Amino acid sequence: MDMALENDIPFLLAIPKELPIHENMDESTFNALMEIGYLQAVRGETYSAAEVFEELEKATD
Repeated sequence: MDMALENDIPFLLAIPKELPIHENMDESTFNALMEIGYLQAVRGETYSAAEVFEELEKATD
């Protein structure tokens, strides 16, 4: 599948019906999610708000 020609992503994308809420998690689940986010930040796997909005604008053109 050619992503550029089909304007699609090459994998199944599923969005959960509910997002995780701190009040509904036990401590170990919350800590695991925070660790994932922290490690992503340390590795530089981040985007500025400006970059995100720029990509959203491109996608809606």
